[in-house]
Amino acid sequence: MELDKDATGASVTPGDVRAICGELLDWKVTAIIDLQPALTDLAAAVAWANGQDNLGEEGHPLTGETARIYDILVSDPP
Repeated sequence: MELDKDATGASVTPGDVRAICGELLDWKVTAIIDLQPALTDLAAAVAWANGQDNLGEEGHPLTGETARIYDILVSDPP
C-alpha cells in the first residue's frame, strides 16, 4: 500500500480529511490533501492535536507526515 492511499487504494479525499478531523478551514484541508497522507498518519495527527495520544511528548515524538499534518491542524491561517 502506498503512503498516499487509503486501504482501498484510493487517494485520501477532502471528505476523508473532514470525516477524521472534523470541521476544518478549507485551507487546512487543502494543505493536508497536498501532503497525500496515509489515513493512519492523519488519524495519529488528529489524536495528538486532540490530546488523545497514548505515549505523550516524552515517549514518542511525531515525525514525517504525521508531524506535518499536526503542524497544519494546530496552525493559524497563513
